[in-house]
Amino acid sequence: MLEAVDNIEDIKSDTEGMKLEIENLKKDLQETKESNTKLKGLMAEKEQAFDEQEHYSRINNVRIFGVDDNKRTETAEEATSLICSMFHEKLDLQIGDKDICVAHRIGRFSTDGNQAIICKFVRRSTKKMVIRARGQLKGTPIVIREDLTVITCSTVIDK
Repeated sequence: MLEAVDNIEDIKSDTEGMKLEIENLKKDLQETKESNTKLKGLMAEKEQAFDEQEHYSRINNVRIFGVDDNKRTETAEEATSLICSMFHEKLDLQIGDKDICVAHRIGRFSTDGNQAIICKFVRRSTKKMVIRARGQLKGTPIVIREDLTVITCSTVIDK
């Protein structure tokens, strides 16, 4: 009988120890949850700041789709010349290579499709001029769009 009482006391002692350990684990879990919430908020702030920086870096850019792509090794100079002539012929805009910082194809070359061209203008006013004139391209395979970030693009699509 004495042995049974000792066993019961041992079990009570073990139970108290386990209760204390459970309380400590609950506290640790709560601290971890709070830390996780803070980190999620910080990460959202950083993502927003990164998107704003990326948007600002793309502010003078447009993407041009539908321009014939028949040369696998087209250089940036050739792409610039090609879109300058397209701006002149299709949009009646006098934009020269001095107005373009850089233009090049993006994506993989494909014999059955056209790679888009990304064009960075020297001045934002030149980009705005092209954006205003792009309506003249209706009925042609050429499309000019602003170069949006992934987050901005998904926001525009959701609206």
